Amino acid sequence: MGKAFKIIGIAVLSSIAGLLVLGQLEYIGVIKKPTDLSSNSVSSNAVNASSKPSFDTALLSQMVFNMTNQERIHAGLKPVQWDNSLAQLAIQHTQDMLDRNYYDHNTPEGKTPNDRAIAAGYKCGNPQYGGVAENLNEAGPAYGDTSAESAAYGVMQSWMNSPGHRENILAATHQKLGVGTSMNDNGTALIAEEFC
Repeated sequence: MGKAFKIIGIAVLSSIAGLLVLGQLEYIGVIKKPTDLSSNSVSSNAVNASSKPSFDTALLSQMVFNMTNQERIHAGLKPVQWDNSLAQLAIQHTQDMLDRNYYDHNTPEGKTPNDRAIAAGYKCGNPQYGGVAENLNEAGPAYGDTSAESAAYGVMQSWMNSPGHRENILAATHQKLGVGTSMNDNGTALIAEEFC
């Protein structure tokens, strides 16, 4: 069975002249899910902003982190390390989007992922991106997700099929990652990856 999804991605790319250019990508598509997906729990530090019913958001965050590293290793890259501060940024942003009913990398006030990181005291000196890079996605019953496992697979499959998100996942300069998930009362989960 296919899963409809909508994702947006953002990355700061450096031009030949050395200027920073902001690019945004929006992608809508359909993916297929496996019937069986095993999970590897990497971090007991994965946190979630909600304990609302549907599926385990902490497990979803852990699985997205694990799958991101699996993709990096498969591509011959070093795995990223879990970063609690980046995970907190991700949770704060996903919860803010749910609380204020928007879905974007920038807040309604125009704060970018890197602006939010700096305001929280986090400095990311990533030379390729000039700061924090972010992936966003949605999951839940409305998208056909019945478990954290099916949601994680769908999220990762959609990101890997999207050039901008794939670039964030496979950027050799990224060394750290925090994943955060927040869920509303309807079981819709917003997932954010924050890379440095």
